[in-house]
Amino acid sequence: MKAIAPRQIAILAAIAASLLFACSAPEEAATAPAAAAADPAQTPSDESATIFTRNFRAIGTDPYWAAHVTDGRLRYMTPEDQEGVTVDAKQISPADQRDSIELSGMIGDVPFTLSGRIEPCTDGLSDREYPYSVTFERDGESMTGCARPTDSL
Repeated sequence: MKAIAPRQIAILAAIAASLLFACSAPEEAATAPAAAAADPAQTPSDESATIFTRNFRAIGTDPYWAAHVTDGRLRYMTPEDQEGVTVDAKQISPADQRDSIELSGMIGDVPFTLSGRIEPCTDGLSDREYPYSVTFERDGESMTGCARPTDSL
């Protein structure tokens, strides 16, 4: 296995920080410490603990990716494309299914599926705790991550 040089580690850390920043609310990013699990903005409401919200932010760290889902639209971002691309995301899980969600759509000519379930999750980078676990599948690659509702921001 090839060793990672200190410069490569610094670049990966900068990319991870920018993705974490992109997944944070502006006020939160400016004021919250990195591990703010006890912060009320990071603690899911009683309702979000039993219902998978339809508006959420997700992040994965290996490889790095982020997705913001709002009102049937998904913005997908990577370190290579920090602005991201916004596309329609159709819910394919049953509407009465409350403890998980499954969305699908197309990014360019490539189909994707984003699945989430209520399950405690940590991002493995900042040790921040999230109420949801997610899986993003695209172009034959399955990437895992964590998510939190945006209505708790």
